[in-house]
Amino acid sequence: MMKRWMGILLLWALGTTLALAESSRVQWIMLEGSINPGSESFLQEALGTAQNDAFDVSVIQLNTPGGLSTSMRDMVQSIANADRPVVVWVGPSGARATSAGTFLVYASHLAAMAPGTHLGSATPVSLGEGETPSAKQTKAMEDAAALIRGLAEQRGRNADWAEKAITDGVSLTAEQALEKGVVELAAASRAQLLQTLDGQTLEVNGRSVTLHTAQAQVVERTPDWQEQFLSVITHPNVVYVLLLIGFYGLVFEFLNPGVVFSGVIGAVALVLALYGLNWLPVNWAGLLLIALGLAFMVAEAYQPSFGLLGLGGVASLATGSVLLLDIQAPGYGIDGSLIAAMTLLSLLLVVGVAWMAAKAYQRQQVSGKEGLLGDTVVALEDFEQAGSVLAQGEHWQAQSDSPVKKGQKLNVTGLDGLVLKVTTQARNK
Repeated sequence: MMKRWMGILLLWALGTTLALAESSRVQWIMLEGSINPGSESFLQEALGTAQNDAFDVSVIQLNTPGGLSTSMRDMVQSIANADRPVVVWVGPSGARATSAGTFLVYASHLAAMAPGTHLGSATPVSLGEGETPSAKQTKAMEDAAALIRGLAEQRGRNADWAEKAITDGVSLTAEQALEKGVVELAAASRAQLLQTLDGQTLEVNGRSVTLHTAQAQVVERTPDWQEQFLSVITHPNVVYVLLLIGFYGLVFEFLNPGVVFSGVIGAVALVLALYGLNWLPVNWAGLLLIALGLAFMVAEAYQPSFGLLGLGGVASLATGSVLLLDIQAPGYGIDGSLIAAMTLLSLLLVVGVAWMAAKAYQRQQVSGKEGLLGDTVVALEDFEQAGSVLAQGEHWQAQSDSPVKKGQKLNVTGLDGLVLKVTTQARNK
C-alpha cells in the first residue's frame, strides 16, 4: 500500500515538474504614445531586467504615431540585442505603429497585429507636395531605408515594402501586412496572441527558443512616474513653454527686484527646460535667436524706441521658435499654433511697453526742477529781490521783481540755474 502511494506521489511530482517546464513567464510591456526619451528609458529598463526577473519572453503592446529618430534607434538596438525573445503586437484594434513604430515592428523577433490596426508612413522628414528633397532630407531617407532593410533581412520580412514605407510613405492594414510578409501573426486580443505564440520557435542571438505561452504567467509592466515625467518634460511643446516662462520670469524679477516668486518660478522653469533640451536635437541658432529676441524686448523696456527694438525682438523670437528643434518626425515638433500664441503675447507686451513710453513722453514733467514751473511756493522771509522760499518741501533761492513778505504764496514762472523766478500774483489763503 505504501509503495502504491509513493508511486502516485512520484507521478504527481513528475507531472507537476513537466507542467512547470512547459509553462513560462511573459513580460507584457505597454508602450503607447510618442517615441521619446521617456519611452526609450522605459523600454530599455524593461528589456534589461527581463533575464534577471526570469521572463521567458517580452511582448510589447505597441500603439504609437512615431517620434524622435534618436530614441527610436536606441530602442531598436535594445530589441535587436535582447537576450530573450521580444514580440511586438500592434493592438488592440484601432492602434497604429507608424513612422518610428514601424522600425520597432521590424526589429522584433516576431511581429503581430490586431485587426483594424495599421503601420507604415515611416518617412523621416515631412516633405510638402511637389517639393524637391534637400541633400539633408535625401541623406536622412537613405539612412533610414538602410536601417529598416537591414532589420527586414535579419528577421526574414518583406524588405522591399519596408523601403517603400521610407521613400514613399506607404501604409498597410493588419490583413495586408500579414499577406505581404511584414508581420507573422494576426491576433485580436492578448489571450489569442498568447495562444497563437505557443509553440513558435524563434532565433535569438544565434540560438533557437521555443515559446510556451498558452498557460504562461503574464506580468504587465507600465511606465512609472519617473518615466512618465521624463516623457512630459521632454515633449517639444512643454520644453518651449518652460523655456519662455523661465526667460520671462527672470526678466520680470530683474525689472522688479524683490518680487522673488517670479525669479524662483523662472529659475525652476529654465532649469527644467534646459534638462528637456538636453534630450532633444537643439538648433543652437534658434536658441540664440530666442535669447536675442528677449534681450531686444528688455532693451525696449529700459530704452524705449517706440516699438522698434520690441518689434525686432518679437521677429527674432518667432524665427528662433521655428528653428529651435531640429526634429524630423512629422507632428512631433513645436506646435505652430503655440508659436503663434506666444509670438502674439510677446507682441502685445511690446505694444503695451511702447504705449506707456509714448504716454510718459507726452506727459508734463511733475518732479525735479521742471516740475516746479507753475507751482506755488511759500516765502520763508521778507525780501525785495532775492530770498528763500519753500518749494516741494525743500529750500530754494528765489528772485522777485516786487517785495515779498514772509509766509506769502508765490507763483514759479521760470528757472535760472538753481534760482526760482517768482511773482507775487498768487492768492493768499
